[in-house]
Amino acid sequence: MSRKNLVKNVFVNMASFCSFLVIPAIRIPFDPNAHHDGLMYASAIASAEGLIPHRDFFNQYGLVTSEIQGLWLKFFGYELINLRLLTALVLALTSTILYSLLRNVIPTKTAYLVCLLWIVSSPDFLPANLPWPTTLSTLLLLTSVWFCKLPKQNLFWFASGFLLGLSIFVRQHNILIFILLGFYHFYMSRRTKQFLFNSYGTLLFGSLTAFVSIILFLFFNEAFKSMVDQTIIWPLAGHAGTSFNIKDVIVNLLLTIQFPFCAFLVWRYSNIHIFRKAPGHILISTIFISLAFIGSKMSSFSAAEKSFLNVNYLISYFAHNSLYILPMSIVGFFVITFLRFSRFLAQMDFTQAFRVLLGIAGLVQLYPSPDLYHVWWITPLLLIAIVSLPLHKKFSLAMFSFAITPLLIITIVLNMVAVAIDRKSTRLN
Repeated sequence: MSRKNLVKNVFVNMASFCSFLVIPAIRIPFDPNAHHDGLMYASAIASAEGLIPHRDFFNQYGLVTSEIQGLWLKFFGYELINLRLLTALVLALTSTILYSLLRNVIPTKTAYLVCLLWIVSSPDFLPANLPWPTTLSTLLLLTSVWFCKLPKQNLFWFASGFLLGLSIFVRQHNILIFILLGFYHFYMSRRTKQFLFNSYGTLLFGSLTAFVSIILFLFFNEAFKSMVDQTIIWPLAGHAGTSFNIKDVIVNLLLTIQFPFCAFLVWRYSNIHIFRKAPGHILISTIFISLAFIGSKMSSFSAAEKSFLNVNYLISYFAHNSLYILPMSIVGFFVITFLRFSRFLAQMDFTQAFRVLLGIAGLVQLYPSPDLYHVWWITPLLLIAIVSLPLHKKFSLAMFSFAITPLLIITIVLNMVAVAIDRKSTRLN
């Protein structure tokens, strides 16, 4: 890459980062949640004070998040708002890396629009900028993908694998990535009669380096047994929100039903000619930004004003929950297209297959509850997986064109009902 192009790329990425930072930065001071914010804030403070995760303080998801957050608080102060600021930076950086990856395979303007819509569509039925481990998990996995496209492959494949190894100690669900990669490697080795060592082996070596380093750290500090109890046994015993009640069942069912409906909307959007041009991008951006602005008024209504008989509240509620169509669309789109094109997985190179397998593993993070936050957090992984699938022009849902209006209505209604129940369940719990 020439120096001129390098400077241009750095400038574009910095400008994109600043623009993506606006929305999460605005949401930094929104009302904290005693449980979610409090859990992460307490772990970060304990880590900043030099305590050992799992041994000296409870840590459900692994030590990486608390160590990073603790280091941040140590340098910038022990206030919760600083933890929110870190989350805002993580989200903006996630959008920037997503944009860098997408613009290599789809038009630059479309890539920017997609990333902008993702950052705008952030749910906030819980506090915005929630410093949850899944935000860091998505960033690590996206960065891992980004390293794979850089020159000097061995060095960056090692770095990619190292981040994958770290991600296990951010979200335990990420162990599935290695299981899927193992199956893929075994299948391709049998199919090609060759042992695919280069990229896969370097990535695996990087992952093992990170994994073994952290395990040894836990052993030497007498925290390994506590780690197993807190991150594996404790959640499986039903102490981490994995037990279900009727409200959980209804919300999860409604959210699951939405996925195919939302996928139809994405397909129809992609087939409308005007939306492929600059005016269409501007129109869609304006609509979503307007929805975000109107929906942000939700937090200003008192409990007495929260009634659908209140027109202002009704409009704000509708705008607020309509934003969730975007991440729901991506989940549905990925699931259906993967089922349609999974047979092409063997024809992809390892880099493409790696991206698709990350998307599949990302879906597991919707367990035990596919709430709107987790759907939104994993959306970047699914977007990268989607653009890696061999989508063909012939594959469209033109036959469903006549149903687009009722599908839109049904999607929005289901979304609003699900969020309404989820909000009530959150308050009760």
